[in-house]
Amino acid sequence: PQPFALMDGKQEVPYQLDDLNGDGQPDEAFALVNFRPTEKKEGSTLTLTVQAVASSEVEAKTQAFLLRQPHTYDPDSVKKLTGDYQRIQEYDVPDNLKPQGYWLKFEGPSWENDVVGYRVYMDTRNRYDIFGKQVSDLVMDTVALDYHKINPWGADILKVGNSLGIGSPALLVGDSLMAFENYAAKRFELVTSGPLRSIFRIHFTQLAFGDDRMDLMVEHEMHAGHRWTEIRIHVLKTTIKNPTFATGLVKHPAAPDFEVEQYKNQHIGYTYGAQSFHDEVLGMAIIVPDNQDVQAVPGGLLDSHVFTFSAVNGVASYRFLAAWEREPGALTDEAAFAKHLRAEATAWE
Repeated sequence: PQPFALMDGKQEVPYQLDDLNGDGQPDEAFALVNFRPTEKKEGSTLTLTVQAVASSEVEAKTQAFLLRQPHTYDPDSVKKLTGDYQRIQEYDVPDNLKPQGYWLKFEGPSWENDVVGYRVYMDTRNRYDIFGKQVSDLVMDTVALDYHKINPWGADILKVGNSLGIGSPALLVGDSLMAFENYAAKRFELVTSGPLRSIFRIHFTQLAFGDDRMDLMVEHEMHAGHRWTEIRIHVLKTTIKNPTFATGLVKHPAAPDFEVEQYKNQHIGYTYGAQSFHDEVLGMAIIVPDNQDVQAVPGGLLDSHVFTFSAVNGVASYRFLAAWEREPGALTDEAAFAKHLRAEATAWE
């Protein structure tokens, strides 16, 4: 399409065009707009105008990527490096993909914005981890593999272990929590990588929970300027009637309390304390819409503080977010973190 400018009065509004269905044509124009307090009410509108321009460029403030080594995957030599990492748009996961390897940079898809970064292990663990950032630049696709130590850009700041890490999806089966670990096939699909939002999908075929099977598509979305990632679990096929999904946060001795509250139309659960990989202050949170029959699990499961919830019209959604003491514009204490969570819950309506 011809370049255009999106205007709020005399102020230009950054936007991006996204092809959400993969047909090669943009389906949606996405913009981040700040509503003034009097405008965020039922029935209110914000009028934007379109002006033709010669070109339109927006500063990139978020990206998602999957980087792979150029050689064929070798399960007997998972730390082999033979060249520069290559960006890939789609990826069918080998059924013998091993953890702690270098074939996929950071072991799977990574995504970041000007505030925070995350990654998901693409092997059978399917757990989510945090990159704390000390810079607002987009850097994660260029940093070295020594990401567990604190670098000028930041570091991997969470010890996940067997837990749900931050926001990993799972299913409640009886009294047990089962992560998305056993499946016939798994595929990565990059939908859009910035400049203002990034979206990618992970497709699961024949995800196994005991004798039951489920086909799912898990969509991930991040916006510039926000700490959260939104997860949308689309149930495509299932042998389980009314499945109960779950997510949560790792239990850490330095932040033992799972603070839970219902605020506006959301359920918020968070931990706060010196619980980072380097024993620094880290706040982690889950936000789940209350129309999904949300329940906090007393005592937790799988070394995690847990929320369970149901799908509505075949889709279950939630957001997770993290705030680290070293990030630019860091939240100064637990009260500031809780206030930030309530503001994000209010905005997600």
